[in-house]
Amino acid sequence: MSDTPIDFTLLDDILNKDIMPSVKMQLPQKAPMWQVFGGFKAEQDGGMTESRVNPPQVQMETFANNKINITIENGRPATDGIDVGEKFGYGSVDTDQGYLTFVTAVGAFIIPKAVLKMKNSGAIINALNFKNKSTTNALAMSLNRQCYGDATATLAYVAASGSTTKTVTLKPKATAASLYNGDIPLAVRYFRVGQKIKIGANAITTVATIAGDNSITVADNQDLVADTAVIKYNASDAVAAELDGLGKIVDDTLAYLNIDPATDVTWKAYKNTNSDTAKTYAKGDWNIPYQKANVTGKVDLIVCNMSEFNAYGNTLTDMVRAAVKDVLSGGWNGLSFMGGQANILMDGDCPDDEVLFLSSDELFKAELYPLEFEPGTLGGGQRIKQQLDYEVVMDTACNVGTSLRSAFSKLTNRVG
Repeated sequence: MSDTPIDFTLLDDILNKDIMPSVKMQLPQKAPMWQVFGGFKAEQDGGMTESRVNPPQVQMETFANNKINITIENGRPATDGIDVGEKFGYGSVDTDQGYLTFVTAVGAFIIPKAVLKMKNSGAIINALNFKNKSTTNALAMSLNRQCYGDATATLAYVAASGSTTKTVTLKPKATAASLYNGDIPLAVRYFRVGQKIKIGANAITTVATIAGDNSITVADNQDLVADTAVIKYNASDAVAAELDGLGKIVDDTLAYLNIDPATDVTWKAYKNTNSDTAKTYAKGDWNIPYQKANVTGKVDLIVCNMSEFNAYGNTLTDMVRAAVKDVLSGGWNGLSFMGGQANILMDGDCPDDEVLFLSSDELFKAELYPLEFEPGTLGGGQRIKQQLDYEVVMDTACNVGTSLRSAFSKLTNRVG
């Protein structure tokens, strides 16, 4: 290591050559559904590949005006049966054009100038890694949550009504507690001190403390109405831009890619809400949604949270239950379904009342540019006005999606 103060222009090399490779490996290890959309695979040499980024149905030449054009399949080719001397017909796959908008996901932290002027460049790398590790982890958790969302930036719902209070009790759905498991510690996992949020009709406020697994306090008094949404806002006091995740994709009534299933009846996924009543696990429950999605897709991944995962696992013999297998790279293990035709993944961000049946080959990530550090005035950091501190910003412009919505299905109101 050099004993002379580091040139600030070398910060760019440190960020991109020493730190960014570890960031790109850490993201999928912390965010399994982000890994699924991108088709991430770890290589033997420690590198990585992503096999489902900008596939052919993503129209690269139309990356303009913040839109990504997506060609979808909404029909089947014609087939015929003929006798001797009869004619067969011709057909082609019906297609349509939908679109997504880019979402720019950002993680940032501040480094004092004194750190960058340390004599040992290795010490600088250690200091940057310390700051970067928590930022990367937070970004990974945010992206993973968004992969299950519906682009509304909804973090939770209000559990109980109240007037002029700063304490907010949270729940995962706008329904009674009997319709979900409470597997996700919402406050701990999805909120941070200083974060801007909007609760129902109240003005934007900020999170003051994480008061419990499912409780926060905010800076301003709130009039709370049970079942209203808690929405994430950004520093511009605008609703945070988020991915069009599985909450939109795996549905039978929501418009997706600007295409409405009310007018295109093939453009939907199978969804069973159990008539909006709670349903405990019973053998055979998963067979119908699995088969429904397999009509046009190939379900190879079933995702659920802890309660449903345990309920399924408890129906297996000890020998089968012990046969845990690698489901994804980065140490994500699970169980098998249908004799190994599909793997079962327990993910702490999966809505805890849902079971998702996914044909992973039909998922993709549309990416304008991959995760990168923003160049600054001194090569890697942008000095903050009137401060001897530098901001380090990493970001990516992308979205996630599918062009074959019927290849997915889900069960809701599952209570283990």
